[in-house]
Formats: sequence, structure tokens, C-alpha cells
Amino acid sequence: YMLGGGDQACNNAEFEAILKVFLKRAEQAKIKGWILERKASNFYVAAHELYRFLAAEYFSSTTLTIWGNKVVTFVWTRPYYAILIENEEVAKSNLATFKYLWKKAQEPSKEDRKKRLIRI
Repeated sequence: YMLGGGDQACNNAEFEAILKVFLKRAEQAKIKGWILERKASNFYVAAHELYRFLAAEYFSSTTLTIWGNKVVTFVWTRPYYAILIENEEVAKSNLATFKYLWKKAQEPSKEDRKKRLIRI
């Protein structure tokens, strides 16, 4: 699960190359992704990922990622940080918030999905 942000810092060829490697590995491991992002953001998704849109007011220059009992906050301003919290209760709380926002978020159109689908 990922609540996006920081798209300006992540919008370059080097990051795109790293993202392709990550997405390919996630696809091979059959890891499904759920992403909440701004409609105006320049982001890509792999075939195994779902995404929806939230209003820009819900985002900052950080990205929140949740998997298992881990929550990572990536800070995309200098100095860059990745803050890992490994705690079941923190993960459950953040996941509950994510799922609430997911229900409120707008589904993408087929055209948008086609535009954002990355070839890996």
C-alpha cells in the first residue's frame, strides 16, 4: 500500500530506471500494489498494481508505504530520509487510514490506466 507524494523529486530518468527494476521484482513475486496519488502527478504503475486518485490537499513531499508490520515514510526533500517503523499496531492503524481513503478515492479511467502503465 502506498500513499504517494514527492513526485517532483522522483520524476527523473534515474528514478524511473530504479522503479522499473522494483516493479519487475514485485511482479515476479506476485506482490500486488495499491497506490493513492494525485491525478496531476506523473507516476507509473505495473500491471499488478491498482491505483486511485485523491485531492492534492492529502499529499506532501513524503510517501507512506505499508507492508506487513512495516511502515516507511520517505521524505523527498533534502536531506532525504526513509523512516522505518516495524510495529504491528502502527501498521494496522496506517492501513486502516489507507483503506478509508481508498474507499473515498476516485477510480481512474481506462485511458488513464493505459497512459500510466509501464512496460517492464
